[in-house]
Amino acid sequence: MGRMATDPLTAAADELYALTPDEFTAARNAKAKQATDRDLIAQIRQLRKPSPAAWVSNALVRFRSGQIDELLTLGASLREAQDDLDRNALATLSKQRRQLVAAMAREGGALAETLGHRVTSSVLDEVASTLHAAMADPDAATAMRTGRLVRSLSSIGFERVDLDGAVAVPGAPARSVRPAPPSLDRKAEREAAEREIRRAERDAEAARERAATAEAELDHIDRQIEEVERHRDELEGLLAELHERVAETQREIASGDRRSRSLVRDRDRAADAAERAARDAERARERLARLR
Repeated sequence: MGRMATDPLTAAADELYALTPDEFTAARNAKAKQATDRDLIAQIRQLRKPSPAAWVSNALVRFRSGQIDELLTLGASLREAQDDLDRNALATLSKQRRQLVAAMAREGGALAETLGHRVTSSVLDEVASTLHAAMADPDAATAMRTGRLVRSLSSIGFERVDLDGAVAVPGAPARSVRPAPPSLDRKAEREAAEREIRRAERDAEAARERAATAEAELDHIDRQIEEVERHRDELEGLLAELHERVAETQREIASGDRRSRSLVRDRDRAADAAERAARDAERARERLARLR
């Protein structure tokens, strides 16, 4: 029998798997200390820290539940419709599904950054793999909807997904399970899937336009950076030239100082010689006066 939503272990797990990975371990240990039941303490301590990709997937379930439900409902429709589609139609749907999954994975990256935990592109690849698996396998979809994934999921086509050890408290109910639509025939299911795909195409086109705008802005900024760097190089060249001129001027000043000191010494010697000559001339006049 599955645990009720009010089960203490499920409640504890729901709180813990809503935290960022770097908060998980300390919060789990603190929650285990708060528990009074010995079995519950042991069960809480056994809760595994989610991988970064599992955390992003759990965050999407919590904060983008409507989009995730739509994605997983589309996956269910595609599983039902695939038997009635030819190879080309399946290839087109598979491509569009990958585009939708990639867009949702990017949304997960933006959400993670908003929550203060930036993730790498390889983590987002694992998130995309998890979303793809949840669309391909109803059990994987249920596992994802718990919001308690411990690791990422993967699948090939519409094969069953290995869920061993993938979910914390696996017997507990999912957080968000969209009710199954009233019995639709295959045609209605295909039409619903096509509507979802057209909406995904519009979303993908809007994303491409935003990417193109961002790329143009990036090019503009790159050109501005190049212009600033070119001007900086010119200023550095001018500064180097000024430094050389300053050094040359300093050398000329030093040479002038040396010449000035030499001339001062020559002037002092000349002044001394002139003074001696004047004294000699004065003595010569006095002698001449005595002889006359």
